[in-house]
Amino acid sequence: MNQELLTYLEHFITEERKERFLQVISARTNHFTVAMEDVFQMHNTSAVVRTCEVFGVQQAHSIEGRFGKRLDAKIAMGAQKWVDVFRYNDTQSCIDALRAQGYQIVATTPHKDAYFLNDFDISKKSAFFFGTEKEGLSQQVLSQADTYLKIPIPTIAGDKTALHVGNAFCVLAALLIGGTYGGIAGSLGMTIADLMDPAYISSAPKTFILKFCIGFIAGTVAHKFGHISKTDKKSDLIFWSTMASIAGLGFNVIMDPIVGYLYKRYLLKVDVSAAKIMATYAAGTTLINAIVSTVLIVILYAALRPVLIKSGLFLKIK
Repeated sequence: MNQELLTYLEHFITEERKERFLQVISARTNHFTVAMEDVFQMHNTSAVVRTCEVFGVQQAHSIEGRFGKRLDAKIAMGAQKWVDVFRYNDTQSCIDALRAQGYQIVATTPHKDAYFLNDFDISKKSAFFFGTEKEGLSQQVLSQADTYLKIPIPTIAGDKTALHVGNAFCVLAALLIGGTYGGIAGSLGMTIADLMDPAYISSAPKTFILKFCIGFIAGTVAHKFGHISKTDKKSDLIFWSTMASIAGLGFNVIMDPIVGYLYKRYLLKVDVSAAKIMATYAAGTTLINAIVSTVLIVILYAALRPVLIKSGLFLKIK
């Protein structure tokens, strides 16, 4: 729009509205921009443009080589009228255009040595690249990026994907004091830990239910089927502590992603695509946790049992 036409059109709005326009424009920035590479779900691209408008980011860049145009005016809710949206048929054109404007290319990815958001240097002019929902950014972007940024998943839903052995102690408690009491002890302990951490607080109800089930199932297998507290045969102790761990943690490997998806999608109202991605990450991490925890449980139970027997604290569960 040329300046002469703009000056003419200004006569059709009030001074108050003109002042409001100038106020909003003064708060806009081109220091940061966002580039979306072949995002599949149209509503995700549109939501990004809407978010740019809310946070005052003036430009957004959409690479549409694989899936075509990815902007839905209904979801963008008019934001596309106020944000400059640039479209590209291929990734390289977008990278070249942004470099020509002085931007550093920032690839968002969890798969490389990357800065966390809190450690990222915001003083440099930066273009943040986001990839497809399932595959992430292409190798073309990753290989040309100036730096990398990782964003923990999924803090927006009160949960994080992390390696830990907390579930091991739910099972261990069940082996030592029975499924019901062990399940309650483990679930209460881990739920209290969730409540004390803002990043996990909204997942506390899910934690209580799943951790109790882990302990109850493990205890049932160990004591109802294996009678583990009534035998001193080393091979039986190893076998049934392993079976109990597999049963309890196997339940969690299956149910944690499912319950997590339903909890985030329908109670926390997380977008369906984001909820699916979170569930996928959770499934892989939960499986690794289960394998590591099973080994730890067998070792700890074998070490603690004789100490408790010697001290007179060992319980024989019916």
